[in-house]
Amino acid sequence: MRFARIAIGGALAVAATVGMAGVASAYNEGDHPFFEEHRFSGSSTSAAAFQEWFAGGEFVRPTVETLDLTELRVNDFETARAGDVVYKNDSGEFWIKKHATIK
Repeated sequence: MRFARIAIGGALAVAATVGMAGVASAYNEGDHPFFEEHRFSGSSTSAAAFQEWFAGGEFVRPTVETLDLTELRVNDFETARAGDVVYKNDSGEFWIKKHATIK
């Protein structure tokens, strides 16, 4: 088991990741072979980049981000918050990537 500390919005969160050979594979952000994904930082400049992507343009990560914190409406069912990963599936639909919890 590997533990990683991740700073999200000024708060420190501890995330545990479990990797099992042959059972599951992990991809870095944007490296999944079947869909495009990007992490939402929570800033309004990041939200603007995602809105451009949702409208059919290319996703361009902002070079400078504002220090505000906002939510992003991804689809009719989901709203992204700072730290969420949003992906575009092979049908062109946008969703928030859900991570499995192992208990």
